[in-house]
Amino acid sequence: MTNNGPVSKPGQTGQTRYEKKGFKWLRLGGICGGILLTLILISIIMSFIPEKASETINASQSSSSFMPILVIILMVFIILAFLIFYFAFYKLGEHTSSRLLKFSSLTIVISTLVIVLLVIIMIVFMWAMVNSTISSGSAGLTGFAVDNLEGFSSENFQMPEGFGSSSDFSLMSLIPTWVLVVLVIVILFVIFMFVVRFLFGMGLIKIRDKIKLSLVAGILEITLAIVGLVSFIGMIYIYYAIFKDPLGILALAQSLIKYRGLLAVMQYVNYAFVFGAVLIETIILFKGSKQFEN
Repeated sequence: MTNNGPVSKPGQTGQTRYEKKGFKWLRLGGICGGILLTLILISIIMSFIPEKASETINASQSSSSFMPILVIILMVFIILAFLIFYFAFYKLGEHTSSRLLKFSSLTIVISTLVIVLLVIIMIVFMWAMVNSTISSGSAGLTGFAVDNLEGFSSENFQMPEGFGSSSDFSLMSLIPTWVLVVLVIVILFVIFMFVVRFLFGMGLIKIRDKIKLSLVAGILEITLAIVGLVSFIGMIYIYYAIFKDPLGILALAQSLIKYRGLLAVMQYVNYAFVFGAVLIETIILFKGSKQFEN
């Protein structure tokens, strides 16, 4: 009598061939990782191109009528590769029973989708505003100017109180409250994403006994998360200082010129860390596919 039931492979206790069948997300994620590595490498190469040559390339590209379409297609392709890459780590978390890896990777995927959706809504909103303005014609623009500038003259115009005095005037007073609220939300969201990347690194470290190289990848991710968070907080402080004292931008410009060599080195070190992290994570996905999906 022939046994048509599930047959276990040698060395696989309690695991059947049927349990192995399904879409190979880890392998697809590894392929997408290779695509992301190629794009990162292109970005590194482009950073070495002289500024004049870069301007010439940009000018030739902007003259093409197909360029906007190609850019949109490329962006969609990159976003899809990014989403599949991190969703593959969610599947890896299922195979390795890592709740932390599943949570962090799925959070990255969902957050990316939310960002893309918000950007699309913003673009559509801005396009509608521009289209409405163009449709109204010159009469509409003229009417807007008359309504808003009626009674305006140099005699009744007053500069903001304290303008021209770095000790009294602050650009913060000119920012509407709703803009500040949106900025605070954006800042908190970015900080949250750095925390999620930190948890993603911890998740990789926790599966170090099941997948080789996950320890190295986890350390790289945690390093990038911490350095990125510190850099982001520093950038917020710099912008806040500029808005508090507009003249401070001159000192900032002098510092950037003075330390531009060091900043360039830091940029390439960051490139190296990102490239290394994605490279090792891509290898991890291929190893995971060979271990869990074959």
